[in-house]
Amino acid sequence: MKDKKQLKIFNMINDQILECLKNDRFPGIAPSIKLQDSYFDFAFNYFSERPYTGVNKIFLKPGAYVCFSQLKEHGLKLKETHQTYRAFQSWFKTWLKIKTEDGEQIIPKDIYEKNGMQNEIIDTLISCTYSYQIVFNIEDIENLPERKLKTGKKTPFVLVESSENRNPLCDLFLNAYVKREKINVYKGENSYYDPKHDEITLKDFTTFKNANEFYEQYFHECAHSTGAYTRLNRKSIVESQARFGSGEYNLEEIVAETCAMYSLKEMGMLTNAQVNNCIAYIKGYWQTEEAQKEIKKDPSVLAKALTNAERAFNYIFKKERYAKD
Repeated sequence: MKDKKQLKIFNMINDQILECLKNDRFPGIAPSIKLQDSYFDFAFNYFSERPYTGVNKIFLKPGAYVCFSQLKEHGLKLKETHQTYRAFQSWFKTWLKIKTEDGEQIIPKDIYEKNGMQNEIIDTLISCTYSYQIVFNIEDIENLPERKLKTGKKTPFVLVESSENRNPLCDLFLNAYVKREKINVYKGENSYYDPKHDEITLKDFTTFKNANEFYEQYFHECAHSTGAYTRLNRKSIVESQARFGSGEYNLEEIVAETCAMYSLKEMGMLTNAQVNNCIAYIKGYWQTEEAQKEIKKDPSVLAKALTNAERAFNYIFKKERYAKD
């Protein structure tokens, strides 16, 4: 990685991930916070109400935040003792490798489509750029103006006790996703996603200890399926040559397990066991010698995996930022 600014940002992200792993907790995975008459499951900007996405979903505890420019714009005053947070931002851009009369060329996808080009597409590439800004939780502001918040939920996020019974809401979302994407789901002795045939195989519901474990597995396999070429086009799925235990394989597992964690929280079924399972996935990857070599070579790998987890979650639930760039 040659860009010194990007390298600095990824090192910051890795340091925060390491801090989370040391403490065995993700600050962002916490019960909802109540503001006015609504509940919020995530960190968001107080004035725009846009959620902080990507790695912020694990770094920033649920609640409202403001940035430096908004402090000045609204004449806000910080409490004498206050805490600062980093809100990381990421931008994805899709590039196409095409055949031309002079050989091969890589151009932005939007340029290719805008110009109505008909050149043969050899490959699709996705780049990701990161930046960050300093933000402050509204709990640390003395003179915050009142405003009507609109994007929260009227009912709080509540952990549902593990149960042997199926969850109709989970089934509704999962069935809608596999039907929309034309993914066949079969019963089998093991649970896995088959990229070659775009199929999901799941163990029977009755073989799991409880409903939480079943839905964690189902969302996990659906997360893998979002990486298909016709969806989010993740290299770790499209090429599907990653051997078990390799760095690329483990990163894809982090994507799937983190996406499953976000999905269970969305459904109100996330338990400490699932959070601990996700932390164990990331720890297991981080602690390998191969992973350390990869991170040293490309410090962005974990940040991109966690960002891809959110993209997978958004794709499954058809949220605002799911679409391919």
